[in-house]
Amino acid sequence: MNSRTIDVVTDWETVSAPDGYEGLHGLADREFSGAVSAGMTWAFFLNGRVVGVFEGDIEDFEDAELTAYRAADPSLPLLFSMQERGGETQASYYTNETPLSEADQTLSNGGFTGYIELSENVLSGDYYVVYHGGKSMSAAFVGSSERLLTGDEAFETAADEVGIYEVIDVGVELVDIPEPPAAAVEEAEDETSAVADPEDAGEAGTDGSEEAAAEPEGDTAAEPETEAEATAEADRSDGVTTVDDAETGPEANADTAGEADDESAATDADSAGEASAEPAAADAGAEAEAGSTGGAAAESDAGSSSTEPDSERDRRPSRADDAERLTERDPAATPAGPQHDARDPESTTAAETGESAITEGPTEATGSETVQSSDGPAVFSDEERWREAKTIPSLDPSESSGNGTTGEADSDESDRRSARERVAQMQRDRSARKAARERKASKSNPSPAKARERASSPATGEAVERLKKRLSRARDRVESLENERNDLAEERDELQRERAERDQRIEELEAEREQQRERIEELEAEVERLEAELDATSPGEDVTQETSMSPDQALSGTNLFVRYDRKGEATLEHAHDGEATREDVSGNLRLEHHTTFETEGLVVDGRPYVAFLHDSTEYSFAHWLVTDLLYEIGQTGNRSGLSGVFDAIPDIDRIELYGTVGVETDEGVERRDFDVIFRDKMGDPLFVADINASRNATTEAMVDSLVSNTGTIASEDESLAAGFYVTESFYEPGALETVAEETGGGLLSRSSKLSYVKLSRKRGYHLCLAEARNGEFHLNVPDL
Repeated sequence: MNSRTIDVVTDWETVSAPDGYEGLHGLADREFSGAVSAGMTWAFFLNGRVVGVFEGDIEDFEDAELTAYRAADPSLPLLFSMQERGGETQASYYTNETPLSEADQTLSNGGFTGYIELSENVLSGDYYVVYHGGKSMSAAFVGSSERLLTGDEAFETAADEVGIYEVIDVGVELVDIPEPPAAAVEEAEDETSAVADPEDAGEAGTDGSEEAAAEPEGDTAAEPETEAEATAEADRSDGVTTVDDAETGPEANADTAGEADDESAATDADSAGEASAEPAAADAGAEAEAGSTGGAAAESDAGSSSTEPDSERDRRPSRADDAERLTERDPAATPAGPQHDARDPESTTAAETGESAITEGPTEATGSETVQSSDGPAVFSDEERWREAKTIPSLDPSESSGNGTTGEADSDESDRRSARERVAQMQRDRSARKAARERKASKSNPSPAKARERASSPATGEAVERLKKRLSRARDRVESLENERNDLAEERDELQRERAERDQRIEELEAEREQQRERIEELEAEVERLEAELDATSPGEDVTQETSMSPDQALSGTNLFVRYDRKGEATLEHAHDGEATREDVSGNLRLEHHTTFETEGLVVDGRPYVAFLHDSTEYSFAHWLVTDLLYEIGQTGNRSGLSGVFDAIPDIDRIELYGTVGVETDEGVERRDFDVIFRDKMGDPLFVADINASRNATTEAMVDSLVSNTGTIASEDESLAAGFYVTESFYEPGALETVAEETGGGLLSRSSKLSYVKLSRKRGYHLCLAEARNGEFHLNVPDL
């Protein structure tokens, strides 16, 4: 995934979740919005639905340990999922020619799915509006700290910006979460128990019927209050009432949920008149969904009139309302038609078929009350129309037909009137059913003596025994799974110990091989020296005259080149992608030296040039960074934290010793000196390093010089990924404090990048301190 996305997600609040599919189902049940990782695989959730899986498949979560991050705003997981999936840019617009609010209105009316990105030529930040079926949410990352704005604040801030924005069409593909094996077994056992003991399913209904038959028909104490309630609700339905007020408030949600349960339990006992009235109410519920989604006011046709203008009633709802409806499940979307009995095996619900919308819209259904009509497709046909709406309507008013617009408005007004009429009728029918249920409940309440008699009946005893058996089976299953988990944990610990021992042995062998390689180089240098002496003393032959040179002169005239014996095998690029081992890369890679002077017979510091070069700290550090650092970062799990260093190592082509880097300033080109400079094929600097090869401690002033020079280069050249300071002694406390202050290191640091100097919102570099001990190098800052 994109490293910036990972940085944002890992800063979110972590949420506990069990391992594997069980954890995913738990998050889905809680309508979780955010991201879940299992190793390298990521899944994005929106309101409990998986809207995208990346760097792997949903099967990677089966037995994996999960890390869940709750989104700072529901718009972010949907936006990041769309960005990772990629899409098609439909058009680009300049805000001064086509305002963002105008494009937003057009896309919302067209049922668009995708997002708007406003970032080009915008200095203050990146702004996004993400759509699903025309419903939108807004987010923005503002300033160098990438402060998050959401909702109306993000949209209004974006609308005030000047720049170029793109409209990107991206589809949303929901991913089903497989059932855990254990859950499937338990479900099968539950279904078998239910089929074998059908009397359980009907026990409550039978008792209720007997009690109802034993009680007198009238209940004068309860009826007046119930009828008063029904009259009050009918009066409210005759007035001017919006769909949002009637169906989406907190009281309505609770009321609707309670009514759904009551209707499911009392379907067989309802009167024939109520059963005939409910199909019409179902049609009214379907039409009411369209009214709720558009945010228009739904009025009854009971003779009341409204003085509010049509333009005010049809005004588009605020973006805060859009975001709320996009993330909530609207009770108004629940059809009020005949309820399927939970005991009917032929009942088909949205929960059984897996069909539900991830965001609120015309096709939203609540719980298990969404059913398929016998006359044709269910209300999900509207969502299919939304998903097929790929064409972006014209943003230029001159390209729209006037007649077509008028006809559309008339049709919309007619649909709204029809929806209002059906909503009013549905509310009246619901009030009548509620009153009937309350009368029936008051009649069927058993006396304490009858309740005790029912509790002691044989049927109740059998039900208790069955529950005890199921509880015993569940406990046995839990104990079995715990034992299996403990066995797997022990096996995992043993494998980890074996791997640690193997890694240690590999490191020892690599160190031994490196020592042998250095010894071979020393012997080869000795052979060259002896051969030179022999040639000098041989009679009749030309004598090669030795020349000497200072170490600084020798190093300043030397360049190293990264070359391979076989370019198609075991390169640093393969190592970066995890396709080559350290041994294969070391065996195939070599550092070739090129000098600006003749090396034949050259002696530096009392030794032949080649032996001096290979023993120098500069050469050893360059060799370690090219051949070993990449693997140390990957094996310690710091690829994301040191992404700048890890991604730049394969690009190294040339290493300059005692070189300079030029910087363009107002006064001209300013040159900064470094002991080692790593460059790519174009000559751009990737890493710079200063070295203290003495036994004296590395001071604060030495590190300050590296920080100053590196910051100057990084501010002008985006290719620079890191600056290193290498010492053969140790660092004074002041030097370490300097690095901590520059990188923002400390207890309150929230950056996901290690030892990182942030120059701007999207630019910066890593600042590293290394120690050289007996020819080996170790990173001191950051501590891997």
